[in-house]
Amino acid sequence: MKKCFAWSTRAILAAGLLVCVPAFAEEPAAEPEQELEEQVAAEQVAADEEQAQALDQPEPEPRPSPEPQPAAEPEVAAVVEEPAVATESIPMTQPQAEVALDAELDSVLGEDAALASKPWSVSGGLRMVVGQGTFMTASNNTQYADTIAAPNNAYDRVGLVLSLSGAYRVSEFSFGLGIGMTQWLTANSTSIANEAAEFRLQDISLSAGWNGHTFESTGISISPGLSFSLPTSKTSRASTLLFDSSLSVDISRTFFSKLTLAYSLSGTKFFHQFTSPTISLEEVGFENALYRAGEQVSPTHIAIDGYNSEFAVGNALSASIPIWSTLSASVSYGLYSYWTYYQNNDDQFAPDAAISCSGRCMSQVTANSVGLRYGINDWLNVRGSLNTTQPPKTSDNKSFRFPFWNFNGPASNYSSFNLSIGASY
Repeated sequence: MKKCFAWSTRAILAAGLLVCVPAFAEEPAAEPEQELEEQVAAEQVAADEEQAQALDQPEPEPRPSPEPQPAAEPEVAAVVEEPAVATESIPMTQPQAEVALDAELDSVLGEDAALASKPWSVSGGLRMVVGQGTFMTASNNTQYADTIAAPNNAYDRVGLVLSLSGAYRVSEFSFGLGIGMTQWLTANSTSIANEAAEFRLQDISLSAGWNGHTFESTGISISPGLSFSLPTSKTSRASTLLFDSSLSVDISRTFFSKLTLAYSLSGTKFFHQFTSPTISLEEVGFENALYRAGEQVSPTHIAIDGYNSEFAVGNALSASIPIWSTLSASVSYGLYSYWTYYQNNDDQFAPDAAISCSGRCMSQVTANSVGLRYGINDWLNVRGSLNTTQPPKTSDNKSFRFPFWNFNGPASNYSSFNLSIGASY
């Protein structure tokens, strides 16, 4: 009668390695050396009995040091106490069988080979953005209020953003590819001007990262990354962007097994064909364009207002904590500084007011969010957040803005409501 033990979690891989243990072990076949040793021991016992009978004395008590072959008995004892014999004679318990089978599988397949995840992953998300200006009503307080109605949707800002990405892991390194698309539902006349129901493609992103290293003494993890962007968006093409590259370092630590704090430092170099955004003369009409001689960057394009950024440095802090097993909260604050290409516009066309700069101009913007994330299952989640992207200081440069909501004029749509659903596989 035989009893078989199988490891339930790796049953398929272990089909050829099932451990079968006899419930009632039979006597193992004696090896030739063991038979010789047993024969010598038997002869010694018989000799002792004959000697006792000859002296008409009872059988002698066992002696501490066996005579006359001191080496024979230890060898016999070693054979009797051999662990392999004991293992075959005593059936293993279920945990012992699983440990033995796990060790056997690890020796054949490598440690945790059966549990290794696939090296690739894909993910996607759909996010709805509603700017704060959507909820305000414009009014016309001029003398023409009776004849010109105020456009109630003048500050509406509503759109859908679809993002797709894929990643592939090689050892401790991962490589990614991502792209996004925006479907605007309302028109916008700000710096990112768009028509109602306009579809826009975003830039393609390429990334490479290392899983990093965790310092056991402090629990701090550090991981670097490198990314590139290709100019597939309308805004990037208007700025004559060729590509940009970013190098980043992420540092994080988890406290009390719940609260995770992270800091990210990034540096970006932009590569443009021209130092300023351009516009086509054919689009505006050759007869309608007024420009300086040095602003005609090509026979068909002229530079327009503003300078392209050449460098950027970002600092971001974030914190996340689980509320329960499927719900978590997060908050982030990012400060990004930009430096333009060097410009020398100190000529007779420069305005008297200090609204422009010469040399390398600098600007700053903050990108902040507060959100909740709910995991529906292992691959699907929903997230709601309040996002605010704005200058860190007010327009008069006298005070700092509240970072997580714009209280200085909702028409700018610096703050927005975001609701997204994401999936990964």
